[in-house]
Amino acid sequence: MNRVAPSVANVPVDLFHSQLSGAGVVRDLEQRFADYYGKRYALAVANATLGLYAVSLALDLSERVVVTTPLSWGGTIAGAFAAGARIEFSDVDSRTLGLRAGDIMNRQLTRSAAAIVAVDYLGVPADDDALRRVADGLGAWYIHDAAQSFGARIEGRPAGSRAHVVVVSLSAGKGLSAGEGGVIVTDDADLYDRLVWLTQHPDRQKRDLGLGHTNEFALNMRINPLAAWWAVMHFDLALEEVRRRAATSGAIVRAIDASGLSVALGYEHVGLEPSFFRLTASWCGTADPGALALLLSGVGARGAEVRPAMIIPLYDKYPRGGRRTKLRRSFCRRADHEAACRFEVLHPGIGEASVL
Repeated sequence: MNRVAPSVANVPVDLFHSQLSGAGVVRDLEQRFADYYGKRYALAVANATLGLYAVSLALDLSERVVVTTPLSWGGTIAGAFAAGARIEFSDVDSRTLGLRAGDIMNRQLTRSAAAIVAVDYLGVPADDDALRRVADGLGAWYIHDAAQSFGARIEGRPAGSRAHVVVVSLSAGKGLSAGEGGVIVTDDADLYDRLVWLTQHPDRQKRDLGLGHTNEFALNMRINPLAAWWAVMHFDLALEEVRRRAATSGAIVRAIDASGLSVALGYEHVGLEPSFFRLTASWCGTADPGALALLLSGVGARGAEVRPAMIIPLYDKYPRGGRRTKLRRSFCRRADHEAACRFEVLHPGIGEASVL
């Protein structure tokens, strides 16, 4: 379906009048995300990193164990660090590069985990069904970082939708880009109330929590209403663009799987529909970028570049020493292996989205 993208000239004149109370376009954006993920509540914030920080504060994760993946952007755990959490890494699944539920249960420290933070790394859905079961078994919160996976699906439903909390990014390059912004989605009424109390203007606190409940000391994490408007107007267009890029990437994945040069990904066989924020796979034996690039040119990906994927586990990125010492360098064999042998396919039809 062809649609004409909205122009800034069409910005409603009353855009800023209701943003302090979370009404108008802010409310519209939150409703779109709540409906999309099938959740009761959504809260738009300035960006996803602050969203994850707000969740860490609302769940009072200070001095508590947070289990997460070593394969992510540092912003995934920046909020937990700032909230005083103790970070424990668990290993990943070789197909998705997301947290592997079985490995969490095998780590002794995770028995005291207060939260599990999973990531749809590079837009490939982590196994949120299995991770939710593990979290429930531990009595822990399951937080899903869906910053790179807007539009990705598992067996037809949005990736991450089984989590207690989903955090989505609207920053530049993401599936739905508004320049900057984020959305927290949850079914938990108490958590939602705490998030509003900690991050929103008193006008919104009055609207959502009651006239007698205001907190002037809340951190201002509100989304810019212009970013909210942009995201609302481009919501469906962005999903269409993700589907288009996924179709192109899917053809490349099938060619890679059939090549014998790499370990097969087989996303279609397990009901995964990545958003393909980036497209990566692992060499099967000796790396041969030239042969793979030549093969891809025969399936419509002429000019595709095959290069090593720059994947560095978080425990190798984090600076040694200093005041912050609450990160335990857990040995994650699969994560280290994948970081060493993974390659990336660069092609105009796949990869990071541009600002719409």
